Amino acid sequence: MKLFSHKKRPVHLGPYPLERLPRLDADAVPPGLGSGTATLPVEARSAGPRGAVPAYDIYLRMFDEQRSGEMAPDAPIPDDPTELANNLKAGLYFLDADMVACGLVPEDAWTGEALGHRWAVVTLVAFSRDHGADQPGADWVDGSRQVNADLRAAELAVITAAYMRNLGLEATAHTSTASDVDIRRVALQAGLVEVAGGELRAPYLRSGFGLSVVTTDASIAPDGPNGPVRRPDSVGFWVAAGLEPGSAGSTVTTGRSTWAATRWRRSSGSMSRRR
Repeated sequence: MKLFSHKKRPVHLGPYPLERLPRLDADAVPPGLGSGTATLPVEARSAGPRGAVPAYDIYLRMFDEQRSGEMAPDAPIPDDPTELANNLKAGLYFLDADMVACGLVPEDAWTGEALGHRWAVVTLVAFSRDHGADQPGADWVDGSRQVNADLRAAELAVITAAYMRNLGLEATAHTSTASDVDIRRVALQAGLVEVAGGELRAPYLRSGFGLSVVTTDASIAPDGPNGPVRRPDSVGFWVAAGLEPGSAGSTVTTGRSTWAATRWRRSSGSMSRRR
């Protein structure tokens, strides 16, 4: 049941009230970073003999081959890090990302060639819902939720990186199967995930998820790591989801970007929505 309307909510804020989370400075060390290797949530059921997992490989490889490319001449876009961050977030939400954040790329996040990129756009795609083992198609879908989320996240990263290069901005996509950075580390720095009970968890989600990153040398207003872990499933946080920015109880004031909306409609209007 829908309790609140998001009709007037700016597109770049997305469906979850991430702006309500307590944030640290953008270059602060994320809580729980030194507590060992945090694992991702796993699916409840594994793939069976009729599972769809093998069919994903060709598509993952296709996106990985397009992680980088040539840049176009500089486009006449606003020279404002916040405007650029809002533009990229709005575009990713238009393409059905579940959560998006921008952040700094820590030096210790580079696992391959350091590209000299200081900023990142991180995308999260949640697992599809569990239909139940007794439902038609369950033996095909079960065990494929992680790779499905990874594929969607890879697709969005590749599209976003190409979009940025078309604006004359240097950008490279990083996916679960081909990356020059530790994607989880970058996601922690951007506050898109946090360490809780030895696992990487996404605020407001009980399920698992896939992640992707776009790194760039273009200045983007960064989100900071999340503050001390709190219960994002509490009533107070969910009630806050219905607040419009700038209204009573909201700590964020921002406006809708016409430039952001029109640029993404023109460049991504032909892209398919989530299947």
